[in-house]
Amino acid sequence: MATDSSCFCGNGNKSFSFYFANLGYDIWLGNFRGTEFSRHKILQRSDKKFWDFSYHENGLYDLSANFKYISAKTKSKIFYIGHSMGGSAMAIYLSMKPEEAMEYVKHTTFLSGSFHMKNTHGIFGFNYVNNMYDLLMLLPNTNMSVLLGLDSFERQFMLQFCLSSLKNAHLCIGIIDSIAGTEGYEMSPENILLALPCGKNQCLKQMLHYVQAIRTQEFRMFDYGPKENMIRYNSTIPPKYDLTKMSTDITFIYGAYDGLATKEDNIYTFNKYRKPNWDAYEIPYNHYNYLFDRKYVDKILYPLILKIINK
Repeated sequence: MATDSSCFCGNGNKSFSFYFANLGYDIWLGNFRGTEFSRHKILQRSDKKFWDFSYHENGLYDLSANFKYISAKTKSKIFYIGHSMGGSAMAIYLSMKPEEAMEYVKHTTFLSGSFHMKNTHGIFGFNYVNNMYDLLMLLPNTNMSVLLGLDSFERQFMLQFCLSSLKNAHLCIGIIDSIAGTEGYEMSPENILLALPCGKNQCLKQMLHYVQAIRTQEFRMFDYGPKENMIRYNSTIPPKYDLTKMSTDITFIYGAYDGLATKEDNIYTFNKYRKPNWDAYEIPYNHYNYLFDRKYVDKILYPLILKIINK
């Protein structure tokens, strides 16, 4: 969320993509609609309708298109690794297109995937979200469709403010920690130079879908309100995603200090839907350590990924 494939390249030579490419793996970096690298055949990014999507469409359509393209090029099955919303979208794909997933995907690894969000804390904790919910759900009625657009005022202000001094860098790291988790391995001021530019193009509807997930504490389709829900779903309440249908072998990796996709929520999802060839591992990470930890990533996360691949 609020990024694209550049987040897998934002940690220097210890970036996910470079590390495994240097080991000889064929790395494909996927991008969802709305990212810097996506285009629409008709709509422009300035059109409100361009941003009328959530992680539902990312999973149902975008991942499917990515997998078909990669498979056609490589003639082999895919080892999928998805962080955060990459996990949410993949769970939707696996549960709504299970037969197709079996054709294209060999194994799925969730890195702090966001599904049932019952135990979030920090500024995305239940109390904050619940108190702000009615106000937040009014935003679609405004002209606002995207936050941190590539050339937007708010993104340029964020970059200039956070990168202007060491004091400001530490302040911005504190704000990030309030979302990702206040423990784990702290992001250094030097590292924020690489990490912060990865934040961009946050579709408002995606964010509101997560707000709904936190408030309802369930993994459901987008809630348009009772009247529109009846038209779309033939129900006043959005349907739950049926994760019992997830079809591939799956590994859950979750962070002990993650404030957004918490340890408790990942364990709940794993235990509720687990199948014989599923595994789960806990590592001492918060939500952003997977992408921007420079000190220990090649000692903690990458050896675990290699273990899963070799297994």
